[in-house]
Parts: sequence; structure tokens; C-alpha cells
Amino acid sequence: MAQAWALHWRWAMGMAFTSLPYLHRRIYPDPDISFLFSTASIRFHNDTFQATARVEDQTAFLALMQRLATGPRNRVPHDIPSYWDKLRYLKRRTQRLINKAAGRPATPETAILANLVAMLKTQVEKLLGERVTAAVLSSPDRIRLTEEEVSDVLDYLNVRNLMSIPDDLEDLYATSAAFAGYGYGLCRQYTDPYVCEREEQHFPPQRLLHVDFTLHSLSGTIKSLNTARDGSADKMFIDIDLGLAQLETFREEEMYWMAVRDRIRLLVHSYKPRITQVMLSGSAAGDRRFVDAVRDALYDLVSTTILRGVHTGGTDVGEHDAEGIADDFLYATAKGAAEFAKRRQEGPVRCAESEACKRVREGIE
Repeated sequence: MAQAWALHWRWAMGMAFTSLPYLHRRIYPDPDISFLFSTASIRFHNDTFQATARVEDQTAFLALMQRLATGPRNRVPHDIPSYWDKLRYLKRRTQRLINKAAGRPATPETAILANLVAMLKTQVEKLLGERVTAAVLSSPDRIRLTEEEVSDVLDYLNVRNLMSIPDDLEDLYATSAAFAGYGYGLCRQYTDPYVCEREEQHFPPQRLLHVDFTLHSLSGTIKSLNTARDGSADKMFIDIDLGLAQLETFREEEMYWMAVRDRIRLLVHSYKPRITQVMLSGSAAGDRRFVDAVRDALYDLVSTTILRGVHTGGTDVGEHDAEGIADDFLYATAKGAAEFAKRRQEGPVRCAESEACKRVREGIE
């Protein structure tokens, strides 16, 4: 069975480390850059957590995430509109390859990300007495780390990128990871591709609003999906001026929460189909004032049933105890990343054959 470790960065990024031999436990390291340190926790099958690691001073990582959040969305050649920008990309890519061949980080950004991952990886390995050999990394839907960027980090650390295995999902972003972390969008019988495919065909379509709230950012993503493996987001934003730490910069507290409400409302109002599910995550998402702001933003844009159940994993926020809320919000993305890591190792990848293809292969058609 698979052992999966998961790293959940406060910009809704999640990583699942795995090692061999496979064991029955999962680890969710959580670097909380809102306090400029990183922590690691173990999640066991009985749903308990154990703190295990701490890595300090992630200022460079925070600055990088802010730059990516406000920079260009597309960083691969076929998405870069300008001819000269494509040439600059190819120049940078050539330098990346030279750096990797020399055993150096591919880029300065690679060095920042790899440094954080390496520190946690070392502490996890020391705790377990095993070497980490593979990983899954999820990134925010607005930042969208490319497969090349993720592989640069993991290649430098000599860790296999499980998402590079050919499948119908090549990149894992935060909304899909959190959706899976809350127990949605993935079949139960994943070791049998045919049973899994039939099960997922009956999943109801959702128009999901995912809101992530931390000390340093407020982000929103709207995504149409049936399963956690479904495609890219329909609408999204990251606002680094509306993280909870910015509250003190507003003249009145009420003005801040009005700004949070209006930003969420603007996103949903710009999306014509009606939202069918709301999902919250992030280190500050358990703040009652934030939950109230979300409900105020959506009061006439979603059904009253959805509004009453502004939730984490399907239960009304009001029904959770404080510790349960914090764990749900904090670890959703990491749990989803770990689940993908586990399935990538235990179950067949890209083996599900459609019924039409099966009939052709068997000579029925």
C-alpha cells in the first residue's frame, strides 16, 4: 500500500511525498508562511495529527508566490502571444537545461521552492528513517506552476514527479486537490479502472466556488467539474491586498470585511451559471467574520440550501468544533495531493478503456 506525505503551503499549494516500501500512513507537512515558519504534521488513518517539523524564514518563498500571483498566467510557449517573449522563454529554457546538467537549480525560482521542500523532506526522512522517493505537487489555480517548473524542483531534489506519469490529468491545481481532499470527485474502486470509470460517470456535475483565505491573500476560483480530475478553472483571482494581515491597514474593520465580501461577490456575479457548491480553505478561513462575509457575498447569488451549508467538506460550518474547522480548512489541499499520490502508485494510470473502445477491441463493432 502507498505511503503519502503531503506539504500544504499557505498559498494553497500542496505536496504529497511518497517513499518505498509503502506503509499505511500519510503525512501533511504544513509550512505556514503567515508566521514565517513551516511545520510538518503526520495524519494517521484514525484522522489524528502529530506535529513533526519546523522550518523558519520563508520570506523569499512568500515574495515569489506574490510575484507569480500578480504576474502572467501563461508561462509555456504555446500560451505566450508575443514572438519575442517566446524567444526569451526559449533562451531561459536553454539556461535551465544547462543549470540542470551542471547539478544546479534550474532557475532562481527553482532554488527558492527546492530549498523549502528540501528542508521539510529532510526532517520527514529523519522522522521516518526512510528516503523520500516520489511526490505530487499542487499549485494555486491562478499561479499554475507548469510541469516543467514542478519537475525542475523535484529533479533537483532527486524526487520523482508522480504527476509526470501520462494520465488524463497532467497538472494538479489547488481547487481539484481540495475537492479531492474533502472527499469529492474520486471513485472508490480506483484499482479497477473500468469500475472506477463507470462510478465517476454517475457523479453529478458541479459548478464549484473555492475560496481560500490566509494572512497574505484572498483567492477565489470557479470551476465546472464532475470529478477531481476535470479541467481548468472558469474564473479565478488572487488578491494579495485582502489577506487577513491587511485588516490593520484599513481605517475601520467593517471596511475591510466589506472589501472581502465585494471581491468574492464580483467573481461570482461575473459568472453566469449558478454556483452549486461552495468550498472554503486556508489558514484564516475558520474566522467567523470571514464565513459571514462569504455568506453576505452570496446571499442572492446561490440557493439558500447552498448558502446555509457554506462548508468545508460537506458539513455546515456551524456544526464543526473549532479544532475540526481549523484542520479541515488547513489540510484540504494537502490531503487531496496525498490522495492523488497514493492512487498514482496503487492504481492503474491511463488504463481506463471506454466501453466503445472495448467493443471495438473485442470485435463486437
